[in-house]
Amino acid sequence: VVALVSNRVAGQGWDNAPRVIVAHGASAQVVTLPRQAGDPLASSITATGAHVVVTATDFTVQPARVLTWRSSDGGATWAVS
Repeated sequence: VVALVSNRVAGQGWDNAPRVIVAHGASAQVVTLPRQAGDPLASSITATGAHVVVTATDFTVQPARVLTWRSSDGGATWAVS
């Protein structure tokens, strides 16, 4: 099971390094994704087997661009595009 945790509080802040809760059986850990510059807001998380994808919209430039963090090992390591 995975869950996305935003850094945004009371309508303030950005998700430069959003967190993901990764649960396996009876244990869970919080993983901080690699920090990104700009003004991203995390919007979704999907998981299929060991593949986890977190999507954000970066509002630094217009038009806004999509930021994607990907893990193919259950959240142990992450790549950003």
